[in-house]
Amino acid sequence: MTTGQKIQNRRKSLGLSQDQLAEKLNVSRQSISKWEQDIALPDLQNGVELCRVLGMTIEELLHKDEQTVREPLIENENAFQSAEKFVKKVWYFYGWVIAGFGASMTLAAFVFKSISSAMNQQANSMFDGMFGGFGDFFGNRPNVANVFNPLLDGMMVLGMVIMIAGISIFFYGQYKKKQMN
Repeated sequence: MTTGQKIQNRRKSLGLSQDQLAEKLNVSRQSISKWEQDIALPDLQNGVELCRVLGMTIEELLHKDEQTVREPLIENENAFQSAEKFVKKVWYFYGWVIAGFGASMTLAAFVFKSISSAMNQQANSMFDGMFGGFGDFFGNRPNVANVFNPLLDGMMVLGMVIMIAGISIFFYGQYKKKQMN
C-alpha cells in the first residue's frame, strides 16, 4: 500500500473529507489530493501534523511494507551482527561492486605501469643518443629511474586484495542464503 493510499484510507475511516482534513492541517484541498494520488509528499511539518490528525506514526505512514513497521527493533545488536545482516541483504550487489572496483584499480595500475615503463625506456634511449659518448667517458651513463613503479605495484596488489574481498563477500552471501533456505 502506498503512502497516498494510507492517507486516503485513514482519512475515510475517520469520516473526513479532503476539505475537512485540509482545514485541520491548514493546507489546500489540492495538497491533500496530491498526497493521496502519490504525486507529492507532505513536508516534514505537515507530515508530522498529518500523522497526529490521522492517529498514525511516521513509520506507518511512510513504509510501503507494513510488515517492516511491525518488526521489532534490535537494540542490543553488535557491529558484527549488523554487518552480517547487511551482507545477507545485499551480498550479490555489493560483492560484485567491490570486486569490480578492485579489478578496475588493478587494470588501471597495470595500464599506467605499462605507459610509465614505455616512457622510461624512451627517456633512457634519448639519453643514450644525447650523452652516449659523454656517459662512456666517465664510466656511467645517465639513467632515468622509474619512480612510479613501487606506487603502481602497490596499487595493483591493493586492487587484487579488494577484488578478492568483493568476490569473498559475494560467495559468503551465497553460502548464507543457502543456509537460510
